[in-house]
Amino acid sequence: MTDDFERDYTIPEERSEDPQPAPQPEAAYTAPVQPQPTETQPEAPCIAPVQPQPVPPQAETFYAALVRPQPVPPQPAGAEHNSYVWTDAAQNNQKKKRHGGRAFGISLLAIFTCAVLVLASIGVVHIAQSSGGNQPTVSSSETPVEQKTGFELSGRTETDELAVTDVAQKIRPAVVGVVNYTMNSLTASGYGSGVIINAEGYIVTNYHVIEGADRVKIVLYDKTEALASIVGSDEQTDLAVLRVIEDENVKHSDLVYASFGNSDEVQLAETVVAIGNPGGLEFAGSVTRGIVSGINVKTELSGNVKLIQTDAAINPGNSGGPLIDLYGNVIGITSQKIVDTQYEGMGFAIPSNTVKPIVDSILTYGYVPGRPMIGISGNTIDEYVAYFNNVPRGVLITSVDANTDAAAKGLKKNDIITSIGGVTVKTMDELNAEKEKYSAGDTVELGIYRYSEGRSFTVSIVLSEYKPTETLN
Repeated sequence: MTDDFERDYTIPEERSEDPQPAPQPEAAYTAPVQPQPTETQPEAPCIAPVQPQPVPPQAETFYAALVRPQPVPPQPAGAEHNSYVWTDAAQNNQKKKRHGGRAFGISLLAIFTCAVLVLASIGVVHIAQSSGGNQPTVSSSETPVEQKTGFELSGRTETDELAVTDVAQKIRPAVVGVVNYTMNSLTASGYGSGVIINAEGYIVTNYHVIEGADRVKIVLYDKTEALASIVGSDEQTDLAVLRVIEDENVKHSDLVYASFGNSDEVQLAETVVAIGNPGGLEFAGSVTRGIVSGINVKTELSGNVKLIQTDAAINPGNSGGPLIDLYGNVIGITSQKIVDTQYEGMGFAIPSNTVKPIVDSILTYGYVPGRPMIGISGNTIDEYVAYFNNVPRGVLITSVDANTDAAAKGLKKNDIITSIGGVTVKTMDELNAEKEKYSAGDTVELGIYRYSEGRSFTVSIVLSEYKPTETLN
């Protein structure tokens, strides 16, 4: 991700020399007036500029750049950010993180005047997604289990093509509303969408829709409500799996589930349909249509995950809903869009061929094994902070997980990671991109600048395995 902030420095125009005052007639001599003595004031100390409140340290993430919002009370449609955003109606807590990318607003005049800046309290730039820096190392190989399958992928033939109305009638009953409740909250913290994937009551949705949830409710197409458990999640691909909890009103055998198509067969400019709950449950089951605008597209939010781009209307609350082809098969899970006055109709979905192996792993293990983790939380040091503090660019460590090899090898708060595996990194995004080339258990060399000692060195650490905590039975 590129630096996500702007600065306008206005250099005062040079003024011409003041014009000579017009000659005045000579005045009669009078005794000069003596200035009255004033009470001596103590010299004011140089005060450091007031810092914006630093964004809480974020842990390393598997995603690039902007941070996905956690579910919060629904926002009006106008409350949008001019960049990539996740398409749920929840934009409070993580919206603060996203805007934290612009939190560095220190006055240059104050910096030059006082030359005071505490490195540990920098409110800097690109915030990396939380989770991952404080997880214990767990090896999935310790408890081998039978691999489970969430759904199968269907092929397509020309005779299978349906009208848009038939597509909606086929898939709409399989689309649910997902409501996120946090602890001690009587009202919903956020809304999203989901798709029932099989007859056992499993649902796929976005990770950011259920992130931080203490209770999840699903709302079926006929307005029937039921609780759901969180089977597992994968932050890197922004996917999560839920399961409907059966009660007297809802049985798995009564649920309608969707069929999934092979996203590798998707062609540019083919017609697609999106179904979801824009704005929450008020417009539940809304249907929009468009075309496939791009294939294998990457965004600042998707990291290394390639997406399907579409101009079908994607709105807050659509997150986790299906993108469907005219064969009536789900080919993607809607996830994000670009919101900017200069852009229109740029939504994105996670391809079904990416969704399937992730869902299968979650059903088997509760998460996706093998994700590498350094075990730190940190923030990017941009060029301005680096310049004014005379430190290299990189990732400022704000905390180290005591259960990781990074802690065992002596990494500590305020160290700056400048390289990984011999590759220079200047941002958290670059660090994560390089880290993803390794697997949990690999040994990797980190370049470190120790701020407290003013020296650089390298250290080899064993990457831990990232295991998410979002499970709710």
